Amino acid sequence: MAVLHPASFRSPAVDIRTGHFTPVWERLLQALLGEDTTDAMNSLTLVQSQQLTSTAVVTLLTSGTSPKKRTSLEVFTVCNTTGTAATLTVFLVPSGGAADATARLVDARSVAANSTERLLDLVGQVLESGDSLRVQAGTANALTIRVSGREKVIL
Repeated sequence: MAVLHPASFRSPAVDIRTGHFTPVWERLLQALLGEDTTDAMNSLTLVQSQQLTSTAVVTLLTSGTSPKKRTSLEVFTVCNTTGTAATLTVFLVPSGGAADATARLVDARSVAANSTERLLDLVGQVLESGDSLRVQAGTANALTIRVSGREKVIL
């Protein structure tokens, strides 16, 4: 039986941006703790490219409830397709909650004209079953959003 030494891993144990274990260390810890890793989270596109056509709060996704799912955000990309800056507000709303100040994760983030940004503040955020990811554009028809991440069925 091969013994894995932590020094053999080239990635840091903790992502300094999110405070979470990096995927390779997460798998190692699961194996050491005897957790079943056969149902590991699958990486997928959570939100296909979607233009925000109004300034109303829009629900991009809701973490599954039947079966129950845990959703982890990995990449949140926003593209401003106009010639002027536009703002984006992002909410992580708990099941049954509202898109208000208590659920706000990103507040009126300015996205420069004709540019694309990855919102690193959202990397590693987790939506439990029934939680939703909602956004609000400051300008209609200016921003396009795409979100990738992982989902895992929870028992």
